[in-house]
Amino acid sequence: INAFVLLYGLVEGTELLALAFLELFLFFLIKNRWYAGFFLGLVCLTRYPMVVFFPLVIFHKSWKIRIASAFAFVFAFIPWLIYNQIVWGNLFYSIADSYSLNILYRDYVPHVFHLASVIIAANILFPLVILGIIIFIKKREFRRDTLIILAAIVVTIYSVYSVKADVLRYYLPLTIPFAFFSVYAFHSFSEKQKKYFLVIFFIFTIFALLFGLNKLEEKIPDYTNIFEEIEDIKDCQLSSNIWVDLSYRGILSEPYPRREMLELTLEKEYVLFYYNAREPEYMYNLTFLEEFPIYFQDDDFIILGDTCSPIRTVNSSYLQRLNRDLLEMDNYTISEDPCEILFSISCN
Repeated sequence: INAFVLLYGLVEGTELLALAFLELFLFFLIKNRWYAGFFLGLVCLTRYPMVVFFPLVIFHKSWKIRIASAFAFVFAFIPWLIYNQIVWGNLFYSIADSYSLNILYRDYVPHVFHLASVIIAANILFPLVILGIIIFIKKREFRRDTLIILAAIVVTIYSVYSVKADVLRYYLPLTIPFAFFSVYAFHSFSEKQKKYFLVIFFIFTIFALLFGLNKLEEKIPDYTNIFEEIEDIKDCQLSSNIWVDLSYRGILSEPYPRREMLELTLEKEYVLFYYNAREPEYMYNLTFLEEFPIYFQDDDFIILGDTCSPIRTVNSSYLQRLNRDLLEMDNYTISEDPCEILFSISCN
């Protein structure tokens, strides 16, 4: 669709997959096909927060198709719900767990929506998007298909705002309505103007890809020094803010502890903080970190701790880890009932 999609879509694979399913959902919704809901189900299975698009099924032309589309949406979830029931004992457990992690218990992270990120997502198409919207408003072509696209814009903005993380890839769904209004404006050009724009678009896209790939390559973290420094403790339990990267590279680790749990955690294991990671904020408080034993420290990362415990299997959910911490810190726990978390009613 544009350079932004090519760059971030290929780097963030699940985002590209969700975008593809979302395109299919919107296409079949515009065509009034009942199985549009099935592709929305696949969108939500790829990224749970995209469930905010579900109200768009109201744009089907009849209640019969709306109901069928809603059932198709649920049908896509059936294998995953069965898996949840088998593994966690509740159909909705992983959904509630993800909601708790990303939204419900992230009140310490502010809601964000940046115009700069919108412009980056549109890049060369941004002037065309603005022109397309202006032409659309002037012509007042409020057809069913255009209303669906407008609704998609509103829902995407709400989705980005509701997920408490300032991450550029979350703006990817906006590229669908951007493309729509760009084409809308493109049709107002003369044939000569269209040819000029296509040439400019092609050159810009190639340049942006080459420049963007070079910049992304520069951002790929080099963990060589980390691997060298943890060689002697590689058989010890480790928590880190780059636990995904470390585990992927064969250094099994688990998510870092919250600030209140750092002291208790260091009594049993090592903790590694990579400064270029987004969280936690307390890792930049060197006065606080220096209260604990420092195994190693340089400009890129710090390793805390002096106790080696055997590596254990890390297969607990976010809610389980949260309750473990709350019990240790404040001697209480919260409900892990998915129905209570999602619907404010008990499953039992």
